[in-house]
Amino acid sequence: MAVHPSGSYSVIGGGGPRPYAKDVNRLISSLVPTGKVFCQDDFEAATLKWQNTGGTTARDTTAYMPFMGTACLEVTSPATINDQNITRRRFSLPRNKTLGLEFRFLITDLTLMKIIIALDMYDGSQVKTAEFQYLPADEKWQYAGVPFGWDDLPGGSQPVWNVEAHQHIKFVADFDNLRYSYLCIGGNVIDMSSLAFDSRSNTSDPYLSLQFTVRTYENVAKSMFIDDLILTSEEVMIA
Repeated sequence: MAVHPSGSYSVIGGGGPRPYAKDVNRLISSLVPTGKVFCQDDFEAATLKWQNTGGTTARDTTAYMPFMGTACLEVTSPATINDQNITRRRFSLPRNKTLGLEFRFLITDLTLMKIIIALDMYDGSQVKTAEFQYLPADEKWQYAGVPFGWDDLPGGSQPVWNVEAHQHIKFVADFDNLRYSYLCIGGNVIDMSSLAFDSRSNTSDPYLSLQFTVRTYENVAKSMFIDDLILTSEEVMIA
């Protein structure tokens, strides 16, 4: 359970303190942030601010796909085995580097090869990478550790998805100290405070990149649906 800066406990994605209501109320949201919001997207606006490589990325207004409102983001792979769609959005670096990402997630087909969720921070000399992947066939999550590679989460397999059921996902990471804090999957909070993520040399101009990747096992396009996304800074780490 995360501790809010006010000192009270807050259920991640549920009730509790709402210190940034002015920012939150501008968009449809079923989530209550525990940090300072610097990006929120409910995908209701007709123009998307996301870019993609491979496959297609578009607003989806099909009934029951959005969690709230009338639209969500559909990220669809190419119809080629092992090919992928990388959908990203870039931001200026926030002053505080303890970041949180949360959103609602839906998949309708468990034959996807994998889904990857990544925050990459380019600070002018390094790129710092906090990433998670979900493997539907194995019903488990993995995180990107040190050296960069995929490791199982503490506690082993984490079966979380039923077809056509929205899931709440949130993770918090400290990019100054290259440490994870926690991953929340459908209300189950996994303590990751003892785990680190990697960095490597990169002299790109500073920015923060949020990426979603979907890859398919078949010569058939596969999709994931994202709604109610909130990106925050000034999060509280699990001690």
